[in-house]
Amino acid sequence: MSGRRVRQAVIVAAGHGSRLRPITRAIPKEMLPIGRKPLLEHVVEEMRDAGMERILLVISPDKEMIRRYFGDGSEWRVEVEYVIQPVMRGLGDAVLCGAEQAEGEPFLAAFGDCIVGPGCGPAARLAAAHAAHGSMGTALCEDVPPERVRHYGILAPDPDGFDEDGSFRVVDMVEKPEPDRAPSRWAVAARWALSAEAIPYLRRIQPKANGECCLTDAIAAMAADGLPLRGTPLVGAERRLDIGRWESYLPAAVVAALDDAEAGDRVRQAVTERLGRG
Repeated sequence: MSGRRVRQAVIVAAGHGSRLRPITRAIPKEMLPIGRKPLLEHVVEEMRDAGMERILLVISPDKEMIRRYFGDGSEWRVEVEYVIQPVMRGLGDAVLCGAEQAEGEPFLAAFGDCIVGPGCGPAARLAAAHAAHGSMGTALCEDVPPERVRHYGILAPDPDGFDEDGSFRVVDMVEKPEPDRAPSRWAVAARWALSAEAIPYLRRIQPKANGECCLTDAIAAMAADGLPLRGTPLVGAERRLDIGRWESYLPAAVVAALDDAEAGDRVRQAVTERLGRG
């Protein structure tokens, strides 16, 4: 069974960025620099290079800086449109805002505060696996240490559902479980491929006590109803860089500076000198 090719992406970039204050009072967290580009530019280029022809950027009303920067997307050779999430009701609601504009086509859902790479390989493989297996939802995922599972949505694989390429059927998903209650160590790595069949489940998400709608609730309901779901792991040197907190943003910015083609050696020297002084 195979599905339709994925040609569009929904990039969620609407949150308050409260964990990165005070800088996010002036600059959306998605526009903070990673190397010589804003974080969000890395994500837009990843989606474009993975074959996405149309990008729906979900933003909040106070993030016009993002619209001014990317415009219609022509500078990046991709069509960019904007969807406003009027009230911050969590990731599930933000994805729904974009999905409603996807015209019934499958799409990649990308978290705008995470870089996944290198390059577009993981996203391209995710889109291809989603179409090849006729899945209704396919998660890019990574194997995390047991003590880290409480920070992520964790997939429950079908023990008999692993393919030779390492991908697997998913039978459930749990949000931020304690290690002793986690169904696996496969954490969602900030990227989903979703088909239009996911939209009714996104609409039915009930807000948590904090008012947020959790994407995991929609995925778990899809699994309970027997819809085909899959996980596609990161491989080799692929990695996820989460920029949502200072303790993750600052190391990511340092790594990008060290990798800079022109200034990387000088940055490395400065870091070495600083470490040498204790």
